[in-house]
Amino acid sequence: MKLFDTHAHYDDARFENEYPGGTDVVLNDCFNDCIGNIVNIGTCIENSYRSIELANKYEQIYASVGIHPSECLKYEDVDLAINELRNLLSQNKVVALG
Repeated sequence: MKLFDTHAHYDDARFENEYPGGTDVVLNDCFNDCIGNIVNIGTCIENSYRSIELANKYEQIYASVGIHPSECLKYEDVDLAINELRNLLSQNKVVALG
């Protein structure tokens, strides 16, 4: 039986900096062990793009897009941020908005 990880942040730079081989090695280990699928969580607009890129790279990964409450003050134009999120929601493999 494989697990479905519903909340992950594999686009974080720590994986590239702290693990030999970076994110690719970590994810391949996950998929070879016990993880079947992953939802990688976007915490701001920029990070949401990275989450989508990761989802497009791996068949088993899906993306969540959104803005974490701690990130919301950096978006002065709320309407612009909302429109950007709407655009992100239309991307392939986006399964959630947060």
